[in-house]
Amino acid sequence: MAKKIWFGFLVIILVIPLLLASCSSNSSTTQSTTSTTPTTPTTSITSTTPTTSTTVTTTSTPQTSVTTQANWWDKFGQPQYGGTLNVPYVGLTGLSFDPYTMPGGDINLFYDPLFGKSWVSDRSEWGFVGMFTPDKYIVGNLVETWEWTNATTLTVHLHQGVKFQNKSPVNGRELTAADVQSHYDRLMGTGSGYTEADPMYAGMLSNVKKVTAVDKYTATFIFKTASAQNLQTVADQANVNNIEAPEWVALGGVPGGPAADPNPLKDWKTVVGTGPWILTDFVSGSTISFDKNPNYWKTDPRYPDNKIPYADNLVISIIPDSSTMVAAMRTSKIDMINTNWQQKTNLIKTNPNLSYTKSPAGSEGINLIANNKPFTDIRVRQALQMSIDRTAIAGSIYGGNASGDPASLITQSYTGYNFTYKDWPQSLKDVYSYNPTAAKKLLADAGFPDGFKTNVVAGSNNNLTLLQAFKAYFLDIGVDMEIKTNEMATLESIKRGGKADQMSTDNSAFTWPPTRTIGLFYSKSNDAVVYGVNDPAYDDLYNKLYAATDSTTAAGIVQQIDRYYIEQCWQVMGPEYYNYILWQPYLKGYSGEFFPSWGQQAMYSTIWVSK
Repeated sequence: MAKKIWFGFLVIILVIPLLLASCSSNSSTTQSTTSTTPTTPTTSITSTTPTTSTTVTTTSTPQTSVTTQANWWDKFGQPQYGGTLNVPYVGLTGLSFDPYTMPGGDINLFYDPLFGKSWVSDRSEWGFVGMFTPDKYIVGNLVETWEWTNATTLTVHLHQGVKFQNKSPVNGRELTAADVQSHYDRLMGTGSGYTEADPMYAGMLSNVKKVTAVDKYTATFIFKTASAQNLQTVADQANVNNIEAPEWVALGGVPGGPAADPNPLKDWKTVVGTGPWILTDFVSGSTISFDKNPNYWKTDPRYPDNKIPYADNLVISIIPDSSTMVAAMRTSKIDMINTNWQQKTNLIKTNPNLSYTKSPAGSEGINLIANNKPFTDIRVRQALQMSIDRTAIAGSIYGGNASGDPASLITQSYTGYNFTYKDWPQSLKDVYSYNPTAAKKLLADAGFPDGFKTNVVAGSNNNLTLLQAFKAYFLDIGVDMEIKTNEMATLESIKRGGKADQMSTDNSAFTWPPTRTIGLFYSKSNDAVVYGVNDPAYDDLYNKLYAATDSTTAAGIVQQIDRYYIEQCWQVMGPEYYNYILWQPYLKGYSGEFFPSWGQQAMYSTIWVSK
């Protein structure tokens, strides 16, 4: 299915599960994935990983009991070292190896972020099925401990002894707080020769005033305003928080000045970081190869005596063709895959020992350009919602691998952050229920008793089958929609240029961090032109979110924003559907976490091959 990629918030839109399955070599057992609303500690947080354990009581006689501790990850058995991990990647790879310019997720295989995910957390509580990690499950990575000195000052203390890979020009020296400051000065244009902010990350760092090295291992983040989102800003697994060495940056030219030509920062041979993998070969459009970093500083949080990575090598195969990727999975040339339900069904027929889990993939549909007639009238937008039979679409186009419920802005997998369909009032459910008769009446009340003609700009990789279904449903209420298909690059140019006069294809039920998702409809965002939304009430909720100083309040405001989006009917979406992640039976230490994704270095480093 089609996916949308753009560069302001980042890439990949892709996609993630309500249910996790930890499958044996012969069967697949599915678990419900739920979340708990996170809370923000008031004074300090440390990166000490929480221990998740269960007490098991064994009774040998009625009078005697023995208590033992068992961890959920014990089912994997003992980790093994060696071998090669083979994974596919279908995103933007090799455009650059620089955090300043690289939007893809694979960059943190050779760099390290400041914060990470609690890899010992019970997956039945939070399955890491998307790109969002609530505060409760954030742990330190390069950061060992941290505390809020005051409401706008976060002080972080780095792990000591973390060394860059032993490559020129850094040559294995220790990472320090000065490297952290240099990284953010470069991104924000705040000194050391940097005068302009990185346009890719300007929005994500907009509330950061300054990052300063206090001593060798301590840095402070000064924020412009107090907000519960400030920790999320520096804990985001995107490239914005992956730390590179200033000596390496200097290879590209004078800081703030023109880069050398050709730019060494685009040469894979120069890449050097503190991460678990050392880049050893890059064949554009084919493979990216890594050796394990023999001096990597980190251990497996589940097995704290074990140095990671477990695998000796990591090979990422760039396979844009889905059928070729499935064939590679079938013949064990790759060890895991994220694919659609049809291909999952075929794979299980030929390879029944594969483990798999559902992976929510978002929702596909169209934007109604809200500042253009006739979509300025909410009755027209509501009529189009009523014209769609989502239950029928879920069963036919998605083969039952979708919810028949309407999609919201935020995936239903993020319990506690979305306006869950079961909580909708009946009046709102009626707006999204299939009712062409009521839809025609709304159009008549809006001055279109005979309907109207319209168009949608679409991309060649979009779900054209779904668009044809929408066209047929719209026609039943008198709305004649022309589908204008373009190459994907042209489609993005049309949308980003505000040249879509009626409708454009898009997605919802996003699995991004909610703060990125809700920013799409904020009138001052870079995306405002795409949607044509300029709504003071929405903007007020958005601003309240960033003014909230505790994460529980913030999560509640995110739910309010999700509800407001649903009530305004700015997009007509199909149901939220699912892809599937499958992995080979010899792959251990893996629980169906979403990939490819930011922060995947932790995942690939803690998986082992048992052959």
